[in-house]
Amino acid sequence: MVSANATTNYQVSFDAEVSDEVIYTAGMEEWVTTIAQLWEAIGKGDVLNKDPEQKRRLNMYCKQLQIVPLGLLEKGIEYAIRNNTFSNVPPIGVIWEGIRKELVKCNPRGGMKDMDIADAIDQWLDSQLSRAAYRFQ
Repeated sequence: MVSANATTNYQVSFDAEVSDEVIYTAGMEEWVTTIAQLWEAIGKGDVLNKDPEQKRRLNMYCKQLQIVPLGLLEKGIEYAIRNNTFSNVPPIGVIWEGIRKELVKCNPRGGMKDMDIADAIDQWLDSQLSRAAYRFQ
């Protein structure tokens, strides 16, 4: 639990052990919610709970994007939403286009011409982890 007071001093306390299952479930909920933003962006977020066809469509998007980690998925979804000029959910190909554009930033010299998408994603993950890791000496 994280709380902040008026002076923005943060206090962190751990009330109980959090299981791997709880962490996995929370991560998957956030991942699926990221994809569901496509429906929210066009004002049809409530349809996902009511329309079985749209639920199937969301499941298809999840299946097609399952190898994409959350941070990279967010970049692809942001790209698709920003470039959507219609009042419908952008196609999966637009999301992949945004993902590829982000992956090229990770390897600007070599690009991705002959690189497998899974390898490019691994390279992107490594670059993100190296940014987050600080070596104290």
